[in-house]
Amino acid sequence: MIMKDGIYSIIFISNEDSCGEGILIKNGNMITGGDIASVYQGVLSEDEDIILHVHRYNYEIPSVLNIEQDYQLVIPKKVLSNDNNLTLHCHVRGNEKLFVDVYAKFIEPLIIKNTGMPQVYLE
Repeated sequence: MIMKDGIYSIIFISNEDSCGEGILIKNGNMITGGDIASVYQGVLSEDEDIILHVHRYNYEIPSVLNIEQDYQLVIPKKVLSNDNNLTLHCHVRGNEKLFVDVYAKFIEPLIIKNTGMPQVYLE
């Protein structure tokens, strides 16, 4: 998957007739993001499909896949992309009948890059 480091706006549409919007951040080989009901984390790989861990934190908002617990999405290593846009077809790990199409648009580069060293931010 070719993605430049930065912040992406995402729109996702499931085969359960539901949709949503969120943010995705790519920093090195790490990918994180979130929306109104879930947060997602994964590690990018050039050689394997990507497993995106989806953690539900707001159970009052229904999941676009009608899954009420945490789950994993499989992102194929081959995706349609150009410099600023990605199109992904992801399925739930263990259930290819549940899937979501994700459209990501690059918004801006990161100001703080992952240096491999832990960073502490003080308020």
